Amino acid sequence: MESRATINFKNILVATAGALIANALVFAIANAAGASWDVGQPFKVGLALVLGATAGPMLIGGYVAKLITSKRPKALNVFAWGVLAFTVLGSPSGWAASGETATGIALGLMHIVVGIAWFLALKTKRSN
Repeated sequence: MESRATINFKNILVATAGALIANALVFAIANAAGASWDVGQPFKVGLALVLGATAGPMLIGGYVAKLITSKRPKALNVFAWGVLAFTVLGSPSGWAASGETATGIALGLMHIVVGIAWFLALKTKRSN
């Protein structure tokens, strides 16, 4: 009996927790390296923004992806690979926004952390 490919939301929660921890560590290391966190906005990037920008898309995206894949299981691969590609391709945007090495590298790395966490959450099989 073949099971339908669906998203296990527990995987999303675990991956989100991992991404939050990893991005908080990247933030702390970049701070120690002298990151300015200035990205041309009226405010500087702070830890709360980093954590919100990590958890929000992972949890909301996970819920939406779960709803869609429950009706269209083949969309799972599109979500997994598409978001990974989007985050990797979008990673230089931190460098472009800041123009400063420590901030640019940290923001780029944070994008990649979220992409990898998302990919692993969707592609990891676990029994319910």
